[in-house]
Amino acid sequence: MLTHRPMSKIDPSIALDVHANEAACPFTEPRARAAHKGHFGHIMVVGGHVGMAGAARMAGEAALRVGAGRVTLAVHPESRLLAGAGCPELMVHGIAHPDVLDAAFDPMSLLLVGPGLGQDDWSEAMWRQALHSGKPMVLDADGLNWLARHQKQHLPAGFVGTPHPGEAARLLSCQVADIEHNRPAALHALIQTFGGVWVLKGERTLIGDGSQHLMNTTGNPGMATAGMGDVLTGVIGGLWAQGLSPWDAARCGVFGHGRAADAVAAELGERGMLATDLLPWLRRWVNGKTT
Repeated sequence: MLTHRPMSKIDPSIALDVHANEAACPFTEPRARAAHKGHFGHIMVVGGHVGMAGAARMAGEAALRVGAGRVTLAVHPESRLLAGAGCPELMVHGIAHPDVLDAAFDPMSLLLVGPGLGQDDWSEAMWRQALHSGKPMVLDADGLNWLARHQKQHLPAGFVGTPHPGEAARLLSCQVADIEHNRPAALHALIQTFGGVWVLKGERTLIGDGSQHLMNTTGNPGMATAGMGDVLTGVIGGLWAQGLSPWDAARCGVFGHGRAADAVAAELGERGMLATDLLPWLRRWVNGKTT
């Protein structure tokens, strides 16, 4: 268990210039008639340990629903059948020996590292192979927990981190209460410590890259359920794979994710909302339709 330590990485006096995130749908024009799947990116989700196949599956399907061209899941061999069940559009590889991933990474546009990854030796080997690839990536869930353990690990030039307050506390060696006490300062500390683009999830999610800082304006308490973060990871990755910058993919992805949840809540209420309920609404949003 983590013990309380001084917030050496968080300056509590930080007061970021934070604006409202009112991102418009990033894709308002029809696609070119000659478009094909190669134009819209090939994503690999690295995760899906035993008992957590659904996390990789949700991230992958969300990426497809916002327009990614292809998605491959690299999961534990025992998760292979479950990860792909019900979504034949996902390509699924059961990875017994993570060193075989080197060649598999080559054609990928970017990686989504962490959904259902786990915390054992297989998980760590998968995580290290992903980071050594040098590919741009979204780091979430156990991808962030491994980073908290190995903070000197070299990160790719392009990455987006999406921690909830607990993961942020592990990354910054403090308590969750410290993160929540001054969320802008915690966001600043994440950026200063690791670089990249960061999405600090929670009520009024914050997005920042060091020069720009936004507070999200969409979402509701119905999102407090398992799998929402996996879907967000897929949304950000799917937008990024289609040509948005990491910053724009993060800010638009967070906004669209929350807006889809607001549409679900307006129709059916907040209680009982599932992460996969957002998928049809995400598809509407990314096609510029009113939700």
